[in-house]
Amino acid sequence: MRSGSNCLSSFTRRCVRCTRRFSVTAGTPSMNRINSTVSAFLGVALSLVVVGDGALSASEDCVQYVRPLAGIGYSGCYPGAQAPFGMVAWSPDTVTEKGATHWPGGYSWDDPYINQFSLTHISGAGLPAAMALPLMPAVGTLDDSPVRNPVAYKAAFSHTDEEAEAGYYRVGLTDKKIEVELAATKRAGIGRFTYPASTNAAMIFNPIGSADYPVKAGIRIDPVNRKLTGWTYGGAFGGVPCRYHIYFCAVFDQDFTDYGTWRSETKKERNTTEDTGWGEVAAYVKFDTRTKRTVTMKVGISYVSVQNAESNLLAEIPGWDLTTVRRETRNAWNMLLNRITVEGGTPEQKQLFYTAFYRLCLQPSVFEDVNGEYVGFDNAVHKVAPGRHYYAIFSLWDTYRTNAQLLSLLVPDISSDMVRSLLLAAQHATGGGLPIWSYYTSDSGIMLGYPSLPYIASAYAFGARDFDASAALDKMIDTATRPRYCNNPAATWKYQREYIEKGYVPKEVDASKESVSRTIEYAIADFAVSRFAKALGRDEIATRFAKRAQQVFNLWNPTVGYLTQRNGDGTWPAFNPSSGEGYTEGDALCYTFNVPHNIAGLVRRMSMEKAQKKLDSIGPTVGNEPYFGLSYINNWVKQPWKTQEKIRAMLAGWHLGRNGTPGNDDTGALSAYYMWGAMGLYPAIPGVGGVTVTSPIFKKTRIQLSKGRVLTINAPDASAENKYIQRLSVNGKPQTSTWIDYATLTENRGATIDFTLGSVPNTNWGVGDHDAPPSYDEE
Repeated sequence: MRSGSNCLSSFTRRCVRCTRRFSVTAGTPSMNRINSTVSAFLGVALSLVVVGDGALSASEDCVQYVRPLAGIGYSGCYPGAQAPFGMVAWSPDTVTEKGATHWPGGYSWDDPYINQFSLTHISGAGLPAAMALPLMPAVGTLDDSPVRNPVAYKAAFSHTDEEAEAGYYRVGLTDKKIEVELAATKRAGIGRFTYPASTNAAMIFNPIGSADYPVKAGIRIDPVNRKLTGWTYGGAFGGVPCRYHIYFCAVFDQDFTDYGTWRSETKKERNTTEDTGWGEVAAYVKFDTRTKRTVTMKVGISYVSVQNAESNLLAEIPGWDLTTVRRETRNAWNMLLNRITVEGGTPEQKQLFYTAFYRLCLQPSVFEDVNGEYVGFDNAVHKVAPGRHYYAIFSLWDTYRTNAQLLSLLVPDISSDMVRSLLLAAQHATGGGLPIWSYYTSDSGIMLGYPSLPYIASAYAFGARDFDASAALDKMIDTATRPRYCNNPAATWKYQREYIEKGYVPKEVDASKESVSRTIEYAIADFAVSRFAKALGRDEIATRFAKRAQQVFNLWNPTVGYLTQRNGDGTWPAFNPSSGEGYTEGDALCYTFNVPHNIAGLVRRMSMEKAQKKLDSIGPTVGNEPYFGLSYINNWVKQPWKTQEKIRAMLAGWHLGRNGTPGNDDTGALSAYYMWGAMGLYPAIPGVGGVTVTSPIFKKTRIQLSKGRVLTINAPDASAENKYIQRLSVNGKPQTSTWIDYATLTENRGATIDFTLGSVPNTNWGVGDHDAPPSYDEE
């Protein structure tokens, strides 16, 4: 996804070869696993993870390997407390010495101050977003209005006094002498705030201080019940209005010694209500901490109502023990992370792998309340069917390449609900189209193409099938054939009409100068529709869209040997291979190979020798999504050992230091990419169930599939030196093909893949005429 100005540019972050290492000890607190009886809360916590047809025991403490602070510098991630796919993501938002705020993810490693702890975040996005309902502990007379001076109550902190684990975060605010601990369930959070002894210990609520810049807000203080409630309305993403309401209910375990509100710069002591819809409001409550220094606060949120926020809180955190919440959310994370166990590799590789797995499972996030209610794209309240979840935040252009496939393989029931959520979004939307970038109750339209289509087709191809596939196909066809405004007035299927009529997007009609990328993305989506239709027995549709998918080659410019911009009259404009014009987050070399559904067709046009040379010039590359598949294309051009070299080189570029992630994580897209490569597999063709292979970094990987099936990947010789495949067998049968289809991976009780690795390239393996992964012409 497009990055904010503080992130690496789309070109400079392609080939991150980081050699600096930073010691990150935060996130490794000593905490013994505690056996406890099953409680009402345990039932809530375990419902965070649906494990298909049977219970999955958390046999290994995989959470111990998760490092939420690792690689946080360029990733846009955050270190705060969140349950798997949780609505609440309670995390610090930092500021610079000069008070600059609202980084992607809310957190910058280099910032010396924490400005607030907000209740929602989006992981890895390249743009500031969410950070809704911020609050901040403080000590003092509270003379400044946080409305007029948003950084008035910032507090210094140090990474040496900070720790983070899955579901828990702790930090010391050094200049304020306040310790903050946060834990979260799916829709609620609990905070433990230890103040110095004071009569002026305070908690400040600044609802308009979010990155979504609310235009309206309200807040009420109930001193008798030690309660605050409130709401905001507003929101934008990437400059596109995406309005939504969010509500909260917070309760404390101590009486308020004082309280009040702000309206703009005016402080109103002992005032309890600012709920007229005026945007510039904030509130505070105070405590006497001379005898009891620790104040505990619980908070629930909802996108429907204050009443639902309170119901969420009561249902998920009935007690006041943060340690219990921390433990049970840790158990929920362990149940999910135990779906993959690994042996071998270095300690750092294991930590990177489980950190990536953790980040894969932050978004999309559950959006319905405990009573099943949620707000749809029509801004009306709907209700999910019992046992179902409705999800929000789909960064689809980023995630259709890696996330959809991996989540469907691991948790097909969760992935099926995600697909159902996309279909419900389209059903409720004014325009009726599937979303491009789903942002709460709107489609922001960020990025390009119609990425919902390959996302849904890939989810189905990898086992997520508990949704109405026929209705999904009809909606996909409608999305791909009816040019119109879709779910948000600012989000259109740009230049789709020209694509349909001419077979490509002409250069002159695309004001944003991304015509090649748009054509390619439309073709990838068309191919996904064709495979999905074929799987459902809709052969006429499959043939029609398979033919449309080949329109990408209408941009093949034989004179220069690239996919380039083309004028509407069929002529070719001047071409500069080093220019990015016509392309999104890439260039001509990158996008020419972005035809995953028909690499063989591209090679026929280019020649095998030229394809090999051009791939050599790309080198090990990762960062922006169009580069994800490039290093695997050597498997198509009879040089699979080069894929093995490149993937190992790229994985070696990840590390636990602050800049150890080579780009925006984009709601887990980059994390899923790391996981696939570490396991020696990659879902190279969107919409097709199957993987191409490379060399695993672990000696053994065990993947728990649905229905009791297990996929085991053995590579006993794996090491930094032994990165080349010498031999491969699948279910005991030797093979030279660099492709394994989904049915083979999952049939019967699962599959066993045995890699024999060595330190020298085997240039005779995987080079036969039938050893390449599949390519699809018109069919």
